[in-house]
Amino acid sequence: ESLLIATQSGMGNVLLTNPIWMIATRMQSYRNSAKLDQSTNKLGSIEDEARGGSEPSSNPPKPLAVLKDVYKEYGISGFWNGVTASLVMVINPTIQYAMYEWLVSLNKNMKKGLHKSKTDRLSTFEIFILSALSKAGATVMTYPLMTVKTRMMAARKTDSHLQYTSVWNAIAQIAKKEGVYCILS
Repeated sequence: ESLLIATQSGMGNVLLTNPIWMIATRMQSYRNSAKLDQSTNKLGSIEDEARGGSEPSSNPPKPLAVLKDVYKEYGISGFWNGVTASLVMVINPTIQYAMYEWLVSLNKNMKKGLHKSKTDRLSTFEIFILSALSKAGATVMTYPLMTVKTRMMAARKTDSHLQYTSVWNAIAQIAKKEGVYCILS
């Protein structure tokens, strides 16, 4: 029951906050592309400075401007680009919990076989290690969805190479064009 309620709460949170994350992701991708443009145009800027010109400034758009752009590009549904991947990522804590319980059980079985231990209690260190392993496992399992979600949110209609019909389509396209490693990084 607790996992079901937590999952439903997480899904509600995703549905309500996705527009905010969409705008934040777009703003961040704009900053990153502006930095990339500036670094590739650095030589030209240095030459302009030498001639007495100044470096062009590119201020990132304000949230309201991004909101208008997203609406103009995709309509109201555009604020939920990437929401499917976000909804699937809600299972991360469930995966972590299941992995933790499995690791605890495995640990207890190993202890019984080796030490014939009377106590089933885990030490603080064991709890820490098993928690860390389960968190790492859940993160590795759901991380590709973070990549997909971010790309779907950052994509503009003019980015034809970033247009995906679904989460699975995005994973397949990224893996095919850029390799499986790219989904995991």
